[in-house]
Amino acid sequence: MKLPFLNKSFGEIFDSEGKKIRLSHIKNMVCVALADNKLRQVEKDLIVKIALGMGLEPLEIERIIYRPESVDFYPPKSYNERLTQLHHLVMIMMCDGEIDDEEKTMCKILALQLGFKSGIVDGIIDKIILEIASDFLNGIS
Repeated sequence: MKLPFLNKSFGEIFDSEGKKIRLSHIKNMVCVALADNKLRQVEKDLIVKIALGMGLEPLEIERIIYRPESVDFYPPKSYNERLTQLHHLVMIMMCDGEIDDEEKTMCKILALQLGFKSGIVDGIIDKIILEIASDFLNGIS
């Protein structure tokens, strides 16, 4: 019998719900980045930037990047937080200049786990892709 808490430090067992949600979000971004079996530097840099902005420590971030299985899934409660998380997942998918099929599939899977309805997931992801592309083009023009 495997005991899941043995893979965690003492502090991780007692983390607040908010922190568990933030750690889970970083894990989800790592899962998207690794969906094509390659963690590119640009993906890692964006994950670290977002994680630091969320108040996570560098050692926590490194642990998640190299041992994503050490973090459990905790979805946020509010719709806006779930939408923000999905936006970050799509940013990770796009940041290397490619939209890889495996990464897009992982975004869809995670969107469903975040509580988005299956009938609207493709539309939401496509809308986020267009928003990010538009923001990028407006930033360089």
